[in-house]
This record gives sequence, C-alpha cells and structure tokens, in this order.
Amino acid sequence: MALIVADIISVGTFNLPTSRAAYSRIALISMALTTVGALALALLPAALSRRLPANDGPYAYARIAFSNHVGFANA
Repeated sequence: MALIVADIISVGTFNLPTSRAAYSRIALISMALTTVGALALALLPAALSRRLPANDGPYAYARIAFSNHVGFANA
C-alpha cells in the first residue's frame, strides 16, 4: 500500500511541471502554491506532535480536539 501511495505522489510531483508548462507564468505561481501547500501538510503533524505528544498519531489529535467519535472516524 505504501509503495502505491508513494508512486502516485511521485508521479503527480514529476508530472505537475509538464502539465502546467503550457500556461507559462501561471505555472510558476501554481508551483509556488503547490510547494506552500506541501510544506504546510508536512509541518502540521510536526507542530501537532510538539504541542500534544501522543503515541496514537492522528487518532489521538482528532479524539482530543473533537470527540471519541471523530477520533474513531479518523482512524
């Protein structure tokens, strides 16, 4: 499963510049926005783990922030 997810992510990453090349300047803006979004998604778990050190991962964050039902749905 992890190999499939990694393959899908890498194909999207490598194909993004090719698919946006036809739009010239807007391609640079879209690449910058994509980079900002990817960095935000990468830094969010780091910030959560510093604020709330738990061994349960995303389940613990959703359970503590919202409720047991939301934590269960997240897991």
